[in-house]
Amino acid sequence: MIKSIKFLRHERSYRRLFISGFISGVGDWFNNVAVLSIILTLTGSSLAVGITLALRVLPYLVFGPLGGMVADRIPRKIILVTMDLTRSVLALSFLFVNSKDQIWIVYVVTFGLVILSTFYIPARAASIPTLVRKENLLTANALDQTSFGIVMIIGSVFGAFFTAIWGLQFAFTFNSVSFLVSALLTMGITFPRTGTKSNKITYKEQIKSFLSLCKKSRLLRAIIVLSALWPVGGGAINVLLSVYSFQVFDMGQQGVGIFYGSLGLGFVIGGIFADYISQNLKKMAAAGFILEGISLSIVSVSPYFSLASLMLFLGTVGSSIGIASTNTLVMEAVSIDEQGKVFGTLATLRNSILGISMFVAGLLLEWIQPRVLGFLGGILITIVGALVGILLVTDPSKQTFQEKKTC
Repeated sequence: MIKSIKFLRHERSYRRLFISGFISGVGDWFNNVAVLSIILTLTGSSLAVGITLALRVLPYLVFGPLGGMVADRIPRKIILVTMDLTRSVLALSFLFVNSKDQIWIVYVVTFGLVILSTFYIPARAASIPTLVRKENLLTANALDQTSFGIVMIIGSVFGAFFTAIWGLQFAFTFNSVSFLVSALLTMGITFPRTGTKSNKITYKEQIKSFLSLCKKSRLLRAIIVLSALWPVGGGAINVLLSVYSFQVFDMGQQGVGIFYGSLGLGFVIGGIFADYISQNLKKMAAAGFILEGISLSIVSVSPYFSLASLMLFLGTVGSSIGIASTNTLVMEAVSIDEQGKVFGTLATLRNSILGISMFVAGLLLEWIQPRVLGFLGGILITIVGALVGILLVTDPSKQTFQEKKTC
């Protein structure tokens, strides 16, 4: 943690990007709590909840690759600020939802916010290598994981607390203001100039370019495998958290809160630990995902809620290490001018399959016991981690396509 603090002190531009993401992330969690609350309050329908959750991943099918392509064509500062300002205005639309007949506003605004996020996320990820020195890439990615965990804890706990005191309108307004603050912070960042692609490049040519990168790099092929297969097990686990708490351990909403607290703490600790493992990122990435899979398998067979919470924490530590390591590997291997489409495509793949997996998992729970489905999900993640590890560690190529950062 001391290393991360020193890093933030010296990397001024990234510090602004980090703080802006932290603030808007807390606002997002406030919004998540409030949206689910207003849906259940006005409709009492689990179907409405399911539709809303689906709308949080469906836009990636269409707009994910487009967002990555735009990130390589337009200055990323413009994208980040524009998306934040637009989201700030759009987020206020939730304030107009006061009856069951107006629930469609929730669907439309949720869909719109996620569309904007499909442009924001790859632009932000591709900006990191331009704002920090190459030797600090792992520190930046590890810090992002730590931040994600802290945001999850603060956002879910305080979001529910303040919403209960001041109402849903406070949460929606806070979310809007958080995007505005994020935009103002980003405006103060000096982004190095990069050779963004010509607007004449077609979508088809962008796809060909991405496939060409994959053909040259086993690293990218391995991470594509990870992005395609991990969400199959990860989607099932996401659905099972509340099921475990209510049906398996009889802990109710309190158990759900503890589980999410374990997830948040896991990201925090994993991010801190990941910052000190720069010696062999490929092995640590594989080890992290294997640890996650084994831990989640133990969760499914645990007779005790406390043991399940501990294993969930350890699994998230592994996941955090794996994500920080693989993101760093991509940033080191891919040209700065092409990272937008790479991160955009990977996000599209992950989120699309994650959404499908969550839907299928919900259906399977009608016929399969939660513990059985959880065990299968954990084993799948373990196998994927091992497979990706083999692909990474046996990669004979040490060539990278990263260009030197311009000043």
